[in-house]
Amino acid sequence: MVAGPAFTLIDPPTRAGPWLPYDPQPLLDKLNTYRAGCSDTAGYCNAVGVIANLLNGYADVGISSLTWYFSLADVPGVTVQNITDAAGRADVEFSFPFTGGVTGILFDARTYRFAGYVQSGAQTLLLEQANVARPGVLP
Repeated sequence: MVAGPAFTLIDPPTRAGPWLPYDPQPLLDKLNTYRAGCSDTAGYCNAVGVIANLLNGYADVGISSLTWYFSLADVPGVTVQNITDAAGRADVEFSFPFTGGVTGILFDARTYRFAGYVQSGAQTLLLEQANVARPGVLP
């Protein structure tokens, strides 16, 4: 019986680009080219929406947490404040002056891990996280 083609398992898998920039301003410029349903396209509104989606599901895309924080802090008009979220947790909120889309991104004030986002005045909170080795693999 003839076997199918042989494939080498590469762990971790190699990525064949496109790569996201590691510097805050070029990262914001790149992410702002994606459409995140934001009607206010000025001031990196789409970039903030993409970052919220990435942090909500795919926080480890090869970019350090520090780059995400600096990128969010580099959005024009951003304010940073300590808040208590709807679940009663202490968070740090990056608030953005947009009229639509994601207007805030929340980080746990104790661990500085992603905690949720604010859209249309409503908080969507990440209340429980489970780290996995790679997509589709449970710990």
